[in-house]
Amino acid sequence: MENDDKFSKGDLLGQIDIELAETEENTSFAKRDAGYFLRMEIMTYFRNAIYNMPINDYHAGLIHDEAGTGILDDLYTYWLEQSTEWRGTQRDKIEGAIDQVENYILFLEHHELTQKLHEKALNEATAFNLELISKPADTILINARRFIAFDDILRLIGPDNAIENKDILALLTIDRPLAAVYETFRYSMQNSELSKADLTAAVQRTAYNRADEIQRGNAELTAEAPDSRRWLSVYVSNYHGTTAAGRPNQEHEPDEGMEP
Repeated sequence: MENDDKFSKGDLLGQIDIELAETEENTSFAKRDAGYFLRMEIMTYFRNAIYNMPINDYHAGLIHDEAGTGILDDLYTYWLEQSTEWRGTQRDKIEGAIDQVENYILFLEHHELTQKLHEKALNEATAFNLELISKPADTILINARRFIAFDDILRLIGPDNAIENKDILALLTIDRPLAAVYETFRYSMQNSELSKADLTAAVQRTAYNRADEIQRGNAELTAEAPDSRRWLSVYVSNYHGTTAAGRPNQEHEPDEGMEP
């Protein structure tokens, strides 16, 4: 997601075929033991799984960009870490390979989306804090709860979060995700303390509402920042939403800043 260059499934398969050829070329006959042939078999099944799977440009690029020693090497290492048995019929193996690739993509996606959301929210919190300290004391006191809530929400969406990828991606399409979550919390839980459970519910509700906006074609009207629009495009690609312009839902819009 760092650049707009498209990396397709075809590009991914081309790179994988090069890796397979190089592995075979660089392994002498003397070193082609049972372990080598098992590894080559598993990696070939991974290659065929990718060939048979519907992989969009975002996921293809993600697999490519996150590759360390190589796409297949990383997939093979991931398989080893899962301690998954490799056995059964040819059909069992291709289905197992597809499951492994799907789980690997989800793993990579969660890591990237979490990092990007935390980065975006941290920038929002920093901007809010810098603005807040320039205000009169009474304004600072009025916004104390919002200040604390922003910090708590930042921790909730940190690296170890259990938020689903689809929800993280929906939040990334919002220009100011912290403000949106806080307004959901304030709107639906007016008398609630800033508990982890209530803030988690607010995160989920905000993501759900945003997904609904996307499905109804209203989201692009409220995504002004370039990165929000870019993530909106990814969301539509991944989850078959729509960006057809429609009337925005004005029933409950996040506010534009701190409380007066």
